[in-house]
Amino acid sequence: MDSRNETSDSDLSRGPRRSRYDSCRIEVDKREEREEQGAHFDTLCDVIERIIEVDVAVDSFEEISPNFDEIRGILDPRLIDNCRNRLKFQKLTPIQTRTIPIMLKTKEHLLTSAPTGVGKTASFLLPSIQMILEEQKRTRKPRVESPQVLILNNTGNLAMQTYRFGLDLLENIDEVHIGALTGDANISISEVVKSNIIVATMGKLKAACESKKISFDKLKWLIIDEADLMVKFDTFGPYVEEIYDEFPLFVKDSLRVMFFSATFDSNEHGSVIFNDLQMKLTRDESYASVVVRNISGLIDHELIEIKLPKVVGIQDTELVIKFERLKKMLNEDLAEYGAGKGGPYEHSVAVFVETKKRAVALTAMLIMYGYNFDCYSSEMTGADQDNTLDALKKRKIHGVVSTNKMARGTDVSSLAHIINFDFSPDIDWTLHRIGRTGRAGKAGKCSYFIVHPTPRDFSSCYKFYLYLRDIDFQFPRWFLALVGLYEEQRSVNYRPTERPRAPSPVQQQQEEEQRVEPQEEEQLLPWQTTNSTSESEEFVSAEDSIIM
Repeated sequence: MDSRNETSDSDLSRGPRRSRYDSCRIEVDKREEREEQGAHFDTLCDVIERIIEVDVAVDSFEEISPNFDEIRGILDPRLIDNCRNRLKFQKLTPIQTRTIPIMLKTKEHLLTSAPTGVGKTASFLLPSIQMILEEQKRTRKPRVESPQVLILNNTGNLAMQTYRFGLDLLENIDEVHIGALTGDANISISEVVKSNIIVATMGKLKAACESKKISFDKLKWLIIDEADLMVKFDTFGPYVEEIYDEFPLFVKDSLRVMFFSATFDSNEHGSVIFNDLQMKLTRDESYASVVVRNISGLIDHELIEIKLPKVVGIQDTELVIKFERLKKMLNEDLAEYGAGKGGPYEHSVAVFVETKKRAVALTAMLIMYGYNFDCYSSEMTGADQDNTLDALKKRKIHGVVSTNKMARGTDVSSLAHIINFDFSPDIDWTLHRIGRTGRAGKAGKCSYFIVHPTPRDFSSCYKFYLYLRDIDFQFPRWFLALVGLYEEQRSVNYRPTERPRAPSPVQQQQEEEQRVEPQEEEQLLPWQTTNSTSESEEFVSAEDSIIM
């Protein structure tokens, strides 16, 4: 047995080591071999360099070099070696060269908004580990009584993914320990809470707080991943606030909060809007921001027209028509790589639908026709989800049919084609689905089934149109026709389906009686007023208030 896995009483007196955690040893064994950054990685970095926006209050702020040989004085040499050897990093991404020095060299809160697959996880884990190493050198106290960094995730899968990433970064760095508080981690809470870095989902963390098993006395950084979802009051916001209220006042006074996500709520000018919870977490203080907006060129987008007949029979339902198109698309993918339905698979596919029932039904239909697909949704156990993702990563299956459960954070390097079988009514979910492919400079393809809707149902597609327009996408004529119809409907003060009716004879007579001959404009005295709002203007205003 490796001596590093043995635990003596002296080890316990110095605090927890990663080798004490049985689950950590299991996870080390389960870690897959990392793939190198994609063939288009340099192109991706060049594109980001041109459009990245950084706002920092510190005048002396400077980004760091992306070349590892030039930053050995900024990051621990062991961290750099692990980036190169364990994670197969060629160099840092532009997101990381800005985020790392902001987190290490300033005292500001941070918001990082960038498309998925550009290195956000490493951009907060690297400085977190480095900060703890520097703190230990300064205080000469390696023993921890509470986490110094708390990372909040929305799903157990994402939390475990972040945790495994941290284990790779901490290879041969025994002074810093990372733990996972999730339903998927087979480890006792009493052991995890002694870690320097804790990656947690809300349920397990809330249970640890209620049982008084965790202390936040040493907490310095709160990192919220998938932050746009985590701070909303109709999703995880109330739970995040409950956790924050558990922090001691002296911790809150100096706590730094970092928000990371691919999407954030913004105003009409594109500026990020903080809600009440974010204002509370940051104590209404200023914050630094690193923002990368839409990136073009690395993902091939394809809009698929799904036209329903006017008279719909049993063979002409939306599901059947879409399914026939899906089969054709999958066959084309297999033919391109010279594979059959049974494999071997060079790449994998994710088909996104809106409901769990739809995912089960579509998976069954694909299996019936000989396709090697599995289902992925929140109804599955954590073990089943892990097994499905493992099969997908190792290309044992051709693909998965998934709900939005897989849309955020999941990193599967083999995914080369995303098919939006059902178009999401929320543009943010669509953007997160896109991010499952084309990661870290790899090529990817996204297809979207667009059913001919009524103009009023086209609002979600219209927001997607604005996204594609920003990346100079070449639209097919049929889609532009739908866009034009929608814009026309929004610009007029009557519904397109309603025809203006000619006035009846009685109405004509009433209009003649009410008509007033034009008079010369009379100059008003100072105390006189006039009502300048007409009925038609009020009607237009009401129409303009319709939310897209």
